[in-house]
Amino acid sequence: MKSFDHFENKSSAMKTTIISLLSLYLLPVALSAQPTVTLNEFYHIGDVIKMVNCSAANVNAGASGAGVTWDFSTLSPSGTFSITTVAQDTSSIFMNANILVTMPNGLKEHIQQSNSDSYIQGITDTFHNIIYNYYDYDISKRPVTFNTVYASTYRVIVSDPATIGRGQLTQTGDAYGKLILPSGTYNNVLRIKKLQTEVDTQTTTSITYLYTTTISYLWFDETKHYPLLRIDSVIGSLSQSNTVMYTAI
Repeated sequence: MKSFDHFENKSSAMKTTIISLLSLYLLPVALSAQPTVTLNEFYHIGDVIKMVNCSAANVNAGASGAGVTWDFSTLSPSGTFSITTVAQDTSSIFMNANILVTMPNGLKEHIQQSNSDSYIQGITDTFHNIIYNYYDYDISKRPVTFNTVYASTYRVIVSDPATIGRGQLTQTGDAYGKLILPSGTYNNVLRIKKLQTEVDTQTTTSITYLYTTTISYLWFDETKHYPLLRIDSVIGSLSQSNTVMYTAI
């Protein structure tokens, strides 16, 4: 006759097996859990953000949706970096700005930043001595999760050359999943898509209409305030460009 202990041990083993199998089935779900991003482009004074520039040839943003895997492990670095720095804003022109972001191209963005929004008050181009004054230009809204959509309109005024512009920016949490980069693999990543259109009216000897459409994809996890990867495409009346970069931090 088999002992009671034998049945108890067998039952315990069966429970362990069932729990183990459940863990295997549940693991992919846990890895692809829908993230909520609250730090996207929320910068701090003293930040130095270093991104690896890559060739944009044959690179596309990939699929949207839930539980996506983006494999960018074969990105080809160009050997250069894009560096963005953040300092306290002390401008006497843009009084509401609290951070000054110096972009890789040298332009300086005067930003009024809070936990929920990042409004560009103005941009200074010290190389050409041009100041861009912006109104209601919210470049990053927080928090963002899958299918979150923010849409806003803004104005820009430039004194020299005399220009008035109007634009619209739509920010969407269009996908989440796993991101594979040359530098590593990241789970629970949210992709943010930005679609920006702007029409500028420049007054010189005549009126010229300048059109610009910018599509940007930025991948964030829940712990970092800079993008793990970004892809930007700019199509304008005068030129167009495509750039790809991933974090070097």
